[in-house]
Amino acid sequence: MAACHGSAEWKGEGLIEPPIMESLVALTYNLTGVQVWMGRLYASLFWLIGGFAIWLLAKEMSMRYGGIIALAYFLFVPFAVTVSRSFLPDPLMVAMIAWSLWALYRWRSSVPGNWPFWPGLDRADDLCQIGAVFPMLARRRAW
Repeated sequence: MAACHGSAEWKGEGLIEPPIMESLVALTYNLTGVQVWMGRLYASLFWLIGGFAIWLLAKEMSMRYGGIIALAYFLFVPFAVTVSRSFLPDPLMVAMIAWSLWALYRWRSSVPGNWPFWPGLDRADDLCQIGAVFPMLARRRAW
């Protein structure tokens, strides 16, 4: 049974990430007809939405001019220019990461103390894993 499943898997395309952007562009193709530039438009739009989150985050962390400098760097670095002009799901991913970092920063600044570190260590086995990883890293550095 496992061999049959494996042979069927290599014939098809595996699902690595949810096809959100591809589905959105396909829906737009169904509504307006096939327009080659439509995927690029969505990529540029998602990149700008991510840039807005970067601006908000940098503005809250420093000041208004810091947000403008971070936004300019984010929008005009060569990677950004290339990715925002191609039909890839990366701009959507970067926008989601930027918005989640902004939300994490807002949440962290509204919570007194430093307790947000502790929910990741809520189980004893997490502490055991951390205790097992650090000696291995130290031993690896010693080589």
